[in-house]
This record gives sequence, C-alpha cells and structure tokens, in this order.
Amino acid sequence: MTSAAESAPSLVHALSAMSEAVPTNIAYTFLADGEQDEQHITFRELDWRARSIAARLQQLGEFGDRAALVYEPGLEYIAALLGCFYAGFVAVPIYPPDPMRMQRTLSRLHAIMDDAQAKFVLTGRSESQRFGAATAGAGQMVVTDDIPTEDGADYRSPESLGHTIDGDTLAFLQYTSGSTGRPKGVMLTHANLMFNFEHIKKFDEPDAVAVSWLPMYHDMGLIGLVLQVLQSGRRTVLMSPLSFVKHPARWLMAISKYRAYATSGPSFAYDLCVQKISDEELAELDLSCWTLACNGAEPVRPDTLERFAKRFAPAGFRAETFYPCYGLAEATLIVSGGDKHAAPIVRTFDAELLTKNRVRRVDASSESAREIVGCGVSVDDQEIAIVDPQTLTRCEGDQVGEIWVRGPGVAKGYWGNEEATEQTFNARIAGAPANGDEGPFLRTGDLGFLDDGELFVTGRLKDLIIIRGRNHYPQDLERTVEGCCASLRRDHGVAFGVEVDGEERLVIVQGVQRPQKLDLEQVMADIRAALIHEHEAAPYAVLLVKGGEIPKTSSGKLQRRACKELYLAGELAVAAQWRADDQPSEAAEAEPEAAAPQSAAAPNGVGRRVFDDVESIIRELKNGSTPAKISEQSLFFADLSIESIDLVMLNEMVERRYEQQFPFFDFMADLGRQNQRDVSMGQFVEFITVNLPSDAANN
Repeated sequence: MTSAAESAPSLVHALSAMSEAVPTNIAYTFLADGEQDEQHITFRELDWRARSIAARLQQLGEFGDRAALVYEPGLEYIAALLGCFYAGFVAVPIYPPDPMRMQRTLSRLHAIMDDAQAKFVLTGRSESQRFGAATAGAGQMVVTDDIPTEDGADYRSPESLGHTIDGDTLAFLQYTSGSTGRPKGVMLTHANLMFNFEHIKKFDEPDAVAVSWLPMYHDMGLIGLVLQVLQSGRRTVLMSPLSFVKHPARWLMAISKYRAYATSGPSFAYDLCVQKISDEELAELDLSCWTLACNGAEPVRPDTLERFAKRFAPAGFRAETFYPCYGLAEATLIVSGGDKHAAPIVRTFDAELLTKNRVRRVDASSESAREIVGCGVSVDDQEIAIVDPQTLTRCEGDQVGEIWVRGPGVAKGYWGNEEATEQTFNARIAGAPANGDEGPFLRTGDLGFLDDGELFVTGRLKDLIIIRGRNHYPQDLERTVEGCCASLRRDHGVAFGVEVDGEERLVIVQGVQRPQKLDLEQVMADIRAALIHEHEAAPYAVLLVKGGEIPKTSSGKLQRRACKELYLAGELAVAAQWRADDQPSEAAEAEPEAAAPQSAAAPNGVGRRVFDDVESIIRELKNGSTPAKISEQSLFFADLSIESIDLVMLNEMVERRYEQQFPFFDFMADLGRQNQRDVSMGQFVEFITVNLPSDAANN
C-alpha cells in the first residue's frame, strides 16, 4: 500500500506512515452484532486515538511499563494496544473474565498480571462496570473510553523523551493458553512482528478485505488479521468469537458481503460451518471472492478440507483456496506455508511405521495408509530442522522428530523465566561446534518430518490435547479429576487425546482405591461434570482402573503415551467405564412411550411444549450423543456433557425457534456463576417459558 509502511522498523512507524498516506481509508470494521451493526475507524482516526491514549499513559508511567489489556472484542481494544506501542509500554493482551466462570478466569488473569508485573490495567467503560476492581488486582485501572481523542498534540514521541522505538523494542507479551501453572509470556519484538508481516503480505491483493472472528488476544487473530493491517493497508472486517459460535453462517456471510479474499480458522471452525449452515443460508452465499482460507493452530485434517470444499462448492468455494500452514506463538506466528495458488498437498504414508517414528510413502489403497496434510515449506530466511528429541541429533530424511526452528521470527524468550527460555529457545543440535551454525533453535514440542521440503506435522511431544480448538494440558485435567473423590488415587490418573471421527477427543484413565465400595457410576458422572465446569472439556471416555494399571517410569513419572497404547489395544483392567457413543441415542426414543415415562414433576401445557422443543434442540446440537431420557427436569447441563460453546449455540437455536431474544447470559450468570451443574433442564425451560409471549409456544 505504501512503501514507508512496508519498510517501517516498527508498528508505530507503520501506523504513522499509513495515517499520512491513506488517512481516510477504513482500517477496521467491527460488526457489533456479527451482521449489520457496523463500527468503522480510518487510519487517521486510529492514529489519533492511539496517540491520545499514549499521551495519557506517558503521564502515568514510564517507558517499558507493562500494561494488561482487558477488553471485549472491539475497536477500542485495538486503539489501546497501539496506544501502548506509541507510549513505549509493553502490552499484555488478556482474555476478559468469563461471567460464568468468574473465579477461575479471574485467577488466570491475575496470574498473568503477576507474572508480567503489570503496573496498569487498560479496559473499557463497560468492562470496568461489569468486573470492577476485581479485574485490576494490583494494577492501576485506566478506562480508555474516558480519554478524549485529540489530534495527538499532547503526545510526545519516545525519542523526545530519551527512548527509542525500533525493531528491538519489546511490543507485547503473548501468554500461551492452556496450563493453570505458571503462565509463560512470549516476548515479541517489533522486529519479530515485521518479519512475519513481510511474509504474510505476499498474499495480499489490491484493495483487499479480510474477515476474522478469531480472538484478538492470541497470535493467529491478533497478528495475522488485526496487526497485519498496519503494514499492508488492507481493511479487515471483525466480529467477536461469540457472534461466530452463536451463528457460524455469519463468518461466511461476511466474506460474501464484503467480498473478502482472506480469513483464518482452526479445523473445528470449518467443521462447524458444515454442520450448522443450512441449505437456505448456503443459497445466499457467494464465496467466489475467497482465495485464501488459512487453516492452522491445530492438526489440519484432510477430511475437514474435503467436507468443507464439497459442501460450499455450490457457493463458489474452490478447494485450492485452503491454505494449510504451521506456526506457534514462540515463533511470532507463521513458520511454514505453501503456494497460495495451489491446492493443499495431501500425501499418504505408512501408518504403522509412523508409530515407530519412521516415514514411508504408500499408496492410498494400502491397509496401513494414513493421509497427512502438508503445512508448506519454511518461510524465507528461516530454517526448520527435524531433531531426535532424545539424542538432539538431526534426524534422517525418513524419520519423525521434533520440529526445531530458527530465524528472525523466533521470539526473545519467556518473560522473567530464564530456565524455560534456556530449555525452549536456546537448543543446539548435538555435535555442533560452539560457534557453528547448528543453533540456537526454538524447540516447538511438535513432532513431524520433511518430505521433499514439505513439512508434515504428526503429533505433539508435549502431550498437549486440543478439544474443539481449546488447548488443554493433561496435568491440569488430571489434577481436576483426582480431586473429585477421596477414593481416587493421587498421581494415578492420565489424560490423553484420541481421534474419533476425525476429531480429537478426551480420554481419562484414573486409578481408584477399593472400587467395590464405591458408586462408580456416580464417580464417573462427577468426573465428567468437573471437567466441563473447570475446563470446558467434555470427555469421550472415562475409565476407572486399579491404581497399578497406570504405567509409570522407574522414577514414578506417568507414562501417558504408554497408557494410551494400552487403552487403544483394549488391555487395561477396567473396574468401570463410560463412553459417550455407548449412550442411548435418538433411536432409543423410538421405543414405546411407556419405556420413557414423564417425571412426576414434568411440566404441562406450554411448559411441556417448550420442554419438548429444548430436548429436540439439544439432541440436534449433540448429534444424538446425549442420554435418551433428557426429559427429566432434574438433569443438569453438565450431565448432558454440554460445554460453553454448546450453551451459546443452544441459546441461538432457541432464539431462532421462537423468533425472539432471551437474556440468556444474565440467566446463566445468576444460576451458574458458582457451579454450572446448578443449572438444570427444568430451570432453563422455566426461564424460556416465562419470557415467551402467551401464544409463542403454540406456533
């Protein structure tokens, strides 16, 4: 768009150049309702807004101070982030607290603030009113909505204050999602960001528009689709993740309406569109403008690409639009990607050999064939090495190993954590001379191999489990499980992921003492409820075994991979087990009515009709994987394995059924703030019934 922005050493210089070159061009459009309610900001308006916020910050603090940003998605968050950059503050983007899980999400927010030693909390007026002093913790709260926008006259550049903003300046700390242990803040400099932008801009098109619903607080959404605008000059249309989850068609509707060429999303988002977008909505879409559909942040599944391409081909979507890629926060964003004009590379390898960390291509018809989607080649000026994680030597061409990366995109390390920085960012390949070219490398913790230069990712060395786009560390899940019952043995339980119908699903194997004296069905129900409440992770299977069944090393460390192999082979001595797809499905409802009598407290009249509607919607939502007898008022959402993402979609589907809105999250906050299990079917049905017009349930 402008050579000054392209050659800028920092985002501050890039925004300033855009403000001068194209002042009236729209930088961002935010869809407050996900569809029609448009909020716009131009490059000049954004520049002034950021400088006004920076001026206030300079009055309050000093260059290098950390400032936590706690906002709902919106334009004010972007302006505040850029205000931090202008002031020379180190921004710390944080997900806002979840009203339904306030205690847990506030605990994580405060843990991040403590680790970053954040002096300030920047937030909006509505957020400050909702969360108040609880959000700020030890930091000074700054409500940026109350800062008037000037023309930047009060802003003083860091250079005029004796500081310099350049490529080496720390821009923000990207805290990785997942573990409830000590959080890790990835230190990203302006040079890291500009290096990534230099490669992403190769995909930009003249007068281009991008669309995103991704969280603005994490690498793919923040860097790839929000901050990239400042270097490329293209417009990005944004909506909140909640808008997408409630009605996935909004994502594709925005692409069609604004004639967008690019967007990004994890595999579960593309699958959700296939499942939830109706034929009528599909008929209204024109996706012929779409030329870049990035798929990253979790393993790219070939069946996901195939299903989506087939479903949306009538709307003009082309298979070559998919752009599988690989990246991680520690490398700023992108590590590898393919040819934007070519279809994704899918190759078939010997599945049996892959379990032994060996690579051999086979024909797709082979009995031991596994299709893997390629994630492209390394970006320029960067190296990918495949290294044996035990010996730290380079792997041969036919070996699976850990993916190591080095180049200008690799971050400086973890904030205030020298030990973790040394282990992750300063790895060297064994046998290399101290001054040689074999390090330092970033250890990604991911497993994969290179085949004719193409990177294929096969798994995770770090045991990370990804369920519906959310990262879960097994030790966190295991800690929650063992706290469910005093008879569950401490340090005798493991969590791991297995692939079921193309999705990663959670399995829990837990050792139990004296199983003959326990109500094992209740214990497993408590485990499922605790996982949903604490982690939003509905398990696929829960197995209770004698404690000695859990494999451990000689030093007493849990062997999750060995336990997973025993589970898959059916070789665990199980005292009791529960599995989601073993539960009665809709077919069970075809039995005579007497087989499922109504509860004595079941609602009558309008309430009964609402109850039936909700039951039908839940079955559709969960694809028949819920218990057959949903029609019990005492059943809790947790008993039905309903997670937060399900609750959002349930709300949307109920609103569409009755063609009116319900204050659903006010209801959930009142009843479920402390424990999601407290929300029962009966309470939810009563809430809908009392908010309906008298004749609505009859329509």
